[in-house]
Amino acid sequence: NLSRSLLVEVRDITAAATRRVWSLDTAQGTVTGHVDTVPLKPPGGQTGGANLDLIVDATSKRIFAVDPKGILRTLPSPDHPAANRRFGGLITGVQPLDDGRVVVCLGRSGFGVDYFLLFLDPLGAGAGEWSLPTNFCTHLLASNGRDIFYATKNARLTKVSRTGAKLWQTVLAQAPSTLAVALDGAVAAGDDLGFITLCSPSGQIRERFRGSDASVSALLFMPEDMLLSADVAGAMRLFGP
Repeated sequence: NLSRSLLVEVRDITAAATRRVWSLDTAQGTVTGHVDTVPLKPPGGQTGGANLDLIVDATSKRIFAVDPKGILRTLPSPDHPAANRRFGGLITGVQPLDDGRVVVCLGRSGFGVDYFLLFLDPLGAGAGEWSLPTNFCTHLLASNGRDIFYATKNARLTKVSRTGAKLWQTVLAQAPSTLAVALDGAVAAGDDLGFITLCSPSGQIRERFRGSDASVSALLFMPEDMLLSADVAGAMRLFGP
């Protein structure tokens, strides 16, 4: 059921090899954003992939470069020296928390069960570090800085506490293609069929509606209970309550 109102739709978003730019004009003003990916070379001159994802930790002002082949790099800054963490597997997600720790999702067996969440202290203190098996191929990791969520290829959405306890798990109609987390802990999950599922902070499915005719590639919670979506066909939509 389509219980949300489509407020704005923009198509043919600018897309380039290393930068994606979008903007929307809303009643609250113009919303503009961009995503950059840059190629970085590790020691030895071998690239870890075509591009490395960059993740900014606003709390500690660190920048992480994620090599999907198993290297998490902390880029140098005035407050933090450069540091690398090497893992024996595939990194499928990285999320910084507001207490300075970082959550890494690591897989070692393709579609198998050998996937873990690792809670790390990238500054080396080691306090509060732990690992948690997710028991299935885990391809998405999301957080609002406080709450941690992961999604698996068998359409399970799970919330985890900072101490490593699984708080709840919800079965979705389709394995999600993207996740977004609101400040209050609500979760939005888009999928390859173009549907968007909204879950309450306690894990209850509130609604599922068609957000696109293509696979949903990104979601973002906006002020006043609005939700911004983007799809692989280059369209963006702003939904209201």
